[in-house]
Amino acid sequence: MHKKNIYKLRFIDTDINDGYFNMALDEVLSYKVFKKLSIPILRFYRWNPPCLSIGYFQDANKEVNFDSLQKNKIDLVRRITGGRAVLHDIELTYTIIIPLEYDWIPSSINESYKILSNALLQGLKNLGINANISKPINGKIPHTTSACFDAPSSYELLANNKKIIGSAQKRFNGLLLQHGSIPIILNIDKLFDLLNIEPIEKREQLKNIFKNKATSISEQLCYIPEIKKVKEAFYNGFKEALPIELIDDKLTDEEKKETYFLIEKKYKTTEWNLNKENNLKYFYN
Repeated sequence: MHKKNIYKLRFIDTDINDGYFNMALDEVLSYKVFKKLSIPILRFYRWNPPCLSIGYFQDANKEVNFDSLQKNKIDLVRRITGGRAVLHDIELTYTIIIPLEYDWIPSSINESYKILSNALLQGLKNLGINANISKPINGKIPHTTSACFDAPSSYELLANNKKIIGSAQKRFNGLLLQHGSIPIILNIDKLFDLLNIEPIEKREQLKNIFKNKATSISEQLCYIPEIKKVKEAFYNGFKEALPIELIDDKLTDEEKKETYFLIEKKYKTTEWNLNKENNLKYFYN
């Protein structure tokens, strides 16, 4: 029987930072892996203050309620990945950065989602949540709102037929970058306050539809687990489901320095967050 190769990944838990740092760091670490200055990476992180992240192709001026952002003291950042808006608040977020040349990474984006979803599924099972992976979807599923978790894509995670983890993937420079939100508590009311949906009656109607499509860790467990327990469950889930060895590590001083540089030059700028057409570049877009 053919024995699978085991691949070493740096595991980095950067814990709590703001949204600009979190998204800039994803780009910096991708560059390091691309240049072979780092082995591939699995990272866990959280957000403070809460942050609304929008997909690369979304029009923030059209879809985001800026008055509500300011009132609720919530940041806004554009991701380098596609997808819909996500409110990052009480959650665990993961990023995995790996070369496409790895023998366990399928050429199909959907099939690679499936592989990584198995790791996330194992994490949910480790928490005691009965979940499953959605079936492949043919064609484009229409979204009723600008929010992620609105409808499952192929091979996403469902618990009691509700989406429980939202992920987005980007392929570039021979790499796969996938990051995703694992909500511990999902504040749907706050999320919909941040979206530009008029009139109010329509917003309430769509919010109620959304509540039937999305769920969270705490809703499924009927209690709020300690973050340490959630991290441990998904750390083991990745190890158990993928042919990888995780090497516990920390950011280097250089990685931190480049991240702060990129925050100021890109991720905190109006040009990037509101007008991506200006095509700001640093490493890649």
